Amino acid sequence: MGYYKSVAKVAATQALKDAKLDSPVAAAASLCGQAMASVILYLALGSFTEMTTATRSLTAAAPFLAFPVALIIRLVSTPGVMAREASEVFQRELTWWKEANGNLIKGLNALTDPPRPPDFEDGIYQNGSLVGKVIGMRTTDHKITFEQIENTEALDRNKAFYFQDILLMIVDFGGLTASQNRVIIDKSGARTVTAKAVIQRVTCRSIGDVRTVKRPGT
Repeated sequence: MGYYKSVAKVAATQALKDAKLDSPVAAAASLCGQAMASVILYLALGSFTEMTTATRSLTAAAPFLAFPVALIIRLVSTPGVMAREASEVFQRELTWWKEANGNLIKGLNALTDPPRPPDFEDGIYQNGSLVGKVIGMRTTDHKITFEQIENTEALDRNKAFYFQDILLMIVDFGGLTASQNRVIIDKSGARTVTAKAVIQRVTCRSIGDVRTVKRPGT
């Protein structure tokens, strides 16, 4: 019953607006206009037609049917309008909840992620310690290949290491150089750096990531 009462209330409110009866001033003006139209119609029908008085009266009452006609139309159309508005509200609420849930998950992930070290972007780690820096990276066939890994004196090549959020294991490499010089160009200009224990053309496979395997030392 509550639903039908709501439909009737909304339909009546909209019908009053359609018939211009939704305020005292508008209702008075509308009723006066309808009365004048009825009188003119009644007199015109008597002067130019041979209708009976009863027929003329019924025809002259037509201007007063604006509200009943509008109410019938609104009663038919209001359920569909209410359903559409309810669906739009539901979609807005659903979108809000999805965004809120996504933000909550991001926040929880930020709280549970291990702290990132200063050399996170290009460093590799074992047991929480920096054991090398990578130069050049590409991924092919679910494997990661580094052009070279520098300063690997403390790296145990037979054990897994972390690169960014990925746990990797070396499966192959092209060579090992004790020392190597290379030129770095940055904002301050060109400079030469010396890298030690350089492993070249290093191919690695992924074992997991930081969410599935706990990073040692964190």
